[in-house]
Amino acid sequence: MDKHEQNLYNALMITYEGNLRFLSQYDNDLFQRVSMLSDLIGSGDYTERYFLEFVKENGDFDIYDSHTSSYIYDRKPKQWNNKAVVNTNFDLNNVVTFINPRPYTEQNTDISEKDLHLSQLYEFKTMTDIQNFRNLLNVNLYNKDKKPKTFKKLIFLGTLLGRHIPKLLKKFNSVNHFVCEHNLEIFRLSLFVCDYSLLAREGRSVVFSIMDDEVVFMDKFRLFFQNDITNNLFYKYFSTDYNVDNYLNLIISNVTQRDPFLFNYNLTLANIIKQSLRKIKEYKTIKLTLDTHNNILENHPVLYLGAGPSLGKNIEWIKQNQDKFIIVAMGATLKRLASNGIKPDIITSLDPAKNAILQQFQVDSLYIENSIKLASTNSDDSVLKKLSNNNSKLFLFEIFKSFYPNGIGLNGLSIGEVTLGLLLLLNAKEIFLLGTDLAFNQVSGDSHDSMSQSVGTKQFDMSEESLKRNSIENKKSFSLRDDVVVVKGNLAKLVKTSRLFYASLHEYNSCIQSFKKPTQTIYNLCEDGAYIEQTLPCRIGELELKYPDIDKSILSNELMQSLDKICFSTDDFKHNIKIEKEISTIHFIIEVIKNIELTNINKYETFEQKTSRIFYDLLNINGQDSFLPEVYLNYYLSINNYLNYYFNDKNIKDEAKLVKEIQYIWCKRTILLFEEYLKYLQDFVDSK
Repeated sequence: MDKHEQNLYNALMITYEGNLRFLSQYDNDLFQRVSMLSDLIGSGDYTERYFLEFVKENGDFDIYDSHTSSYIYDRKPKQWNNKAVVNTNFDLNNVVTFINPRPYTEQNTDISEKDLHLSQLYEFKTMTDIQNFRNLLNVNLYNKDKKPKTFKKLIFLGTLLGRHIPKLLKKFNSVNHFVCEHNLEIFRLSLFVCDYSLLAREGRSVVFSIMDDEVVFMDKFRLFFQNDITNNLFYKYFSTDYNVDNYLNLIISNVTQRDPFLFNYNLTLANIIKQSLRKIKEYKTIKLTLDTHNNILENHPVLYLGAGPSLGKNIEWIKQNQDKFIIVAMGATLKRLASNGIKPDIITSLDPAKNAILQQFQVDSLYIENSIKLASTNSDDSVLKKLSNNNSKLFLFEIFKSFYPNGIGLNGLSIGEVTLGLLLLLNAKEIFLLGTDLAFNQVSGDSHDSMSQSVGTKQFDMSEESLKRNSIENKKSFSLRDDVVVVKGNLAKLVKTSRLFYASLHEYNSCIQSFKKPTQTIYNLCEDGAYIEQTLPCRIGELELKYPDIDKSILSNELMQSLDKICFSTDDFKHNIKIEKEISTIHFIIEVIKNIELTNINKYETFEQKTSRIFYDLLNINGQDSFLPEVYLNYYLSINNYLNYYFNDKNIKDEAKLVKEIQYIWCKRTILLFEEYLKYLQDFVDSK
């Protein structure tokens, strides 16, 4: 080895060892995986495919692929890296935008409130709030020629050797970074020539997802999203276009499921918070905690029925074996079950919609008379009135957050994952899933059982032509409800589903991760369903059910007694520290906003810093167990993202004048938001 080669080798080792020190402190799990691979290579137990090679005539490093006998950079790494930097600019090319244009561009002035579904009504109210800012700014969210001033979040789809990464970091001066690579061996080579610690210096952060499966990737991206959570408007990405399949699709799915209009702040305030505070005093409400105990669900297997395509396919099996299980059914299944003489022991309901839920319960009242009903505290009064004909059999559960210390409010996009959370918290020992497909009928494209009364029933075009036309490569916009994506199947290798089901799938996974105990087992019987983490895929035809029949009349009484024991009592309402703290914090934050209103602000960046700071103040004061940070964050992402989109522009004019007008409107509207929440809390306290 000559002197030049020795110097080159020393430089490589210095960079590599520096990266290992950085990873050992910053991402120890990744450090351990890299170290293990290095040990296996060193011992000869792992045969390398990729090799680092210095191309003398080019003056930079390439990767030699021994399987294909080719160079990934085509022996022109310097040109490749330069092109990567030159072609990645301050424009909207290669950008995932968090903002959904529809609510900000539709005209809503002629909409009659009486014609709106409940969620549409509160979306309309949010759009009306936005109208105050639209009238002033008239933002063009479809302007592809827009030149943003900054991109604070940068994504690297694939690393290869990563030589382009420090150059792009310098060009964009980005703050938060997401680095993903499918191949650990390639990533390890990049540690010799790219200093990754640059991505985490001077207040920056980086999240690595290296050779992770889909679930872990989505969890890692969630961490990236939560870093500087109020700044998620734009994600600029650079792709190596080498072994990066499905990364962009996963990111788009992750972003679309965080659309603040799914549960907008007006809906949360008026429907979830206001209704919950009122109804927990009017109806029996179960107190859910991590140590909630209900031994009845431990003693019998639970068959949990959803309204997916597999429900109708297996209805005869359910009918034959209904007495061997505690049958827990979503309201959307009742029409199918009733037509086959199957009586659920427990029925669950979540959606606040009035007409849709009442339709689900349009079956003979005698059929569900003895069923226990578990409904969310934000259910419509008409629904609860119908379910409480025999009031002793109706119980409510809190959603989103709990108003009580150590209490759990069940979270999720649908009744599916919320019901599973209930069953896990009530200590069901064995749970069998059927009709919880989270995927279409793979032939017809039906999203639900044909007799389902589900709100989101839809049929998808499964033809190759349609799937190609709507592929990520051919679409310019993305939809949570209309896009088709491919995911790992429960019994099939892959299944097609929607982004909405895919988002719900991750809620199932999160629910299981949070609540499942080692003593609990979940069996997934959905043949064409999506795979759910920590469940056991099973074919119905291969099951051997050795459970004795259950006396359902005795079961009903025992379930009632058990649930009655864990309901809130009058003493729980007398002195609620959690609600008192919420009230105190609201008074404090209103004063903070009044101070912002009186401050002389000329630059939007200053306004953004002050308003985003409120979220972190709320989080520090009340913690994640409070409604306040979540309500404000949803408000911020709905309103401020619209403002951020406008002002993050190199061609902005009259900034100082516009900021002053924005400042006044924003402060008045935000104070009204907090005063509304304060009124609901105060009404609850005064009604004791």
